Amino acid sequence: DYFSSVLGQDINEEKYLGNIAPTVNGDATPRISAYIDICATNGTTGTCPYGNAFWVPWSSAECSSGICSGIFLGENFDHADDVIAHELAHGVTFALAFSSGMEDNSETAALSEAISDVFGEAMDQLNVVPGEAADSSWTIGEDAQAGGFRSLKNPDVSKIGKSWAPGDSHDNSGPVNRLAYVLANGGKIGKVKVKALGSDANASSKDGLCDVAAGECLGIVRMSQLVFATTSNLTATANYFDFGKQMMNACSAFVANGTAGFKKATCKNVAAALKAQGFTNLK
Repeated sequence: DYFSSVLGQDINEEKYLGNIAPTVNGDATPRISAYIDICATNGTTGTCPYGNAFWVPWSSAECSSGICSGIFLGENFDHADDVIAHELAHGVTFALAFSSGMEDNSETAALSEAISDVFGEAMDQLNVVPGEAADSSWTIGEDAQAGGFRSLKNPDVSKIGKSWAPGDSHDNSGPVNRLAYVLANGGKIGKVKVKALGSDANASSKDGLCDVAAGECLGIVRMSQLVFATTSNLTATANYFDFGKQMMNACSAFVANGTAGFKKATCKNVAAALKAQGFTNLK
């Protein structure tokens, strides 16, 4: 529902989500494949239960079993809706932009991981279930492991600065994650004050949860749409500068098309956030 209603993307149509192998399903109905409580074997080394989650495209050399392009979830990961959405997002962005293998310490890989984090957490924030506790830190995987795995509000690597160096894509996803959090909720990046793109989770109810009926969390919706439009114009070799450039292009296109919530002032706000996060030295 999030992919369809917020991003305008029907994930049932994505061929990289297990929908191109009807013989595996045992029928002719396209289905998104997910495998839970998996064990993983790498040569002679086995991990059981597997303590992570992943997605593998059909075109990958790792697909030796013939059952790939679905999402694979270790123990308890099927309880974490943000992790599920994160892995589904890999299938979507692979079709849109990242259609080839990438080195794990590359900027492209970090962008891929960040965008999956953003869509996974945005979905989680927008879909409130009875008894759910507010997740003010925007943490990925808190339902799979106590404390979760990554915070979008306070990532380990928060911006691209003088000490920036290539590293693990899950760490170097931090600058994009932090950017998304601030655009959705407002806040400061250093001395730069960034306005939210719309209402936040405390706009009406003050409980930290997105009560959509109360008109809350439009900032998350608009941030999601901006990141999705940005992703649609990236390539398989995109770097952080490309991301910043395409986000500005997407924002300008939204203004030109009269997209709700996007004015020229909105794009100035987005530009200020991108510059403060180190994506570009826009003048």
